[in-house]
Amino acid sequence: MTRSRSYDVLADASICSPTKCVRVRRAVVDTGSQVTLVPYDVAKAAGLDLPTTPTGTSIRTASGDVVQGAKTRASIQIRGAKRVQIDVSVPQRGNETLIGMDYLRAARCVIDAPRRRLRCAIRHRRR
Repeated sequence: MTRSRSYDVLADASICSPTKCVRVRRAVVDTGSQVTLVPYDVAKAAGLDLPTTPTGTSIRTASGDVVQGAKTRASIQIRGAKRVQIDVSVPQRGNETLIGMDYLRAARCVIDAPRRRLRCAIRHRRR
């Protein structure tokens, strides 16, 4: 996990399809977002199953803008935590990976706000 100079909590994450993983450095952990957002180029590089036509998924950003996107399944893992399969949204524009409450709940993660650290109860076990 990485800490930024600002108020953000950042984490290195892996975005995975059944056949391939892409490592994302400094994904924003956002408790204000109910969903995890994966940029199109990361989703494509990870081999996620992306629909060929828009699905009509609308994503409202913090600034109030509405961005069209698609939904797909991905396995997400933040270093040290268990890999969790969740639905992710892939917006048509934007280049930031955002880890939302859907992942944080599934992996049982909490944010230590004063230290800007992420702690997950479900740990990845090495064999």
